Amino acid sequence: MPMIYHFLMDYISDLQSGWNSAGWSWNGEITDYIYTVLIVGVPLLFSIWMLFGKRRQVMEDNADLILNLNGRQSMI
Repeated sequence: MPMIYHFLMDYISDLQSGWNSAGWSWNGEITDYIYTVLIVGVPLLFSIWMLFGKRRQVMEDNADLILNLNGRQSMI
């Protein structure tokens, strides 16, 4: 439900502002490339890094704990 509400609020905002509610514009300047790398590239690299090694095992263990896949009783 919160995702649907968020989508509707963004959609309505975009309808009112001509689909540029965030104020983004691409001019091909160096700052546009820097912003793109910072906003897309850095989180993407971090996400890929988290998929390997001990970090992945910790995330899987936490997901199992949250989803109660190991037959543990909920602590709530």
